[in-house]
Amino acid sequence: MGKTGRVLVSVILLVAACRPEQRFEYRAFKTFDNERWERTDTVRFRYEARSEGLKNFYFYLENTNAYPYANLFVIARMQKNDTLTVDTLEYRMADGRGRWLGRKVRHAVENLLVYRTGVHARPGDVFEISVEPATRRIDKIEGDEYLPGIRRFGFIVENMSVKQ
Repeated sequence: MGKTGRVLVSVILLVAACRPEQRFEYRAFKTFDNERWERTDTVRFRYEARSEGLKNFYFYLENTNAYPYANLFVIARMQKNDTLTVDTLEYRMADGRGRWLGRKVRHAVENLLVYRTGVHARPGDVFEISVEPATRRIDKIEGDEYLPGIRRFGFIVENMSVKQ
């Protein structure tokens, strides 16, 4: 992610801090014990749309310097009513020099990661999201047992119809 991408993430986080009650329709977070995301720990969110319109879905990630990788891979499943979609997603967490992308706070870095944009929802539509870490290394068949340095993971729904 270049300078433009970092600026975009910063702007989104700033807007979230200024008008969370209007712009964001749903926010939920999972905090990990011992700041590690276990390979077998699937994070689940259930969002029921309250208003009709287009929504943007984001994942929130808070990591520390103990996170050893420049990227994050996750497997995300979204069930909307009777339709299931499964995606393997890659998010860049550090630049080519190893500097963390995202917003630095205290001893951690916050990232707002785009999951889906322009999702149409009607009141009563139910979205069930499950996310698990993809921990397999390129040089090994078995994946890591856990991802160290992960404090929190969340799911955020932005209501696109709210004007700034």
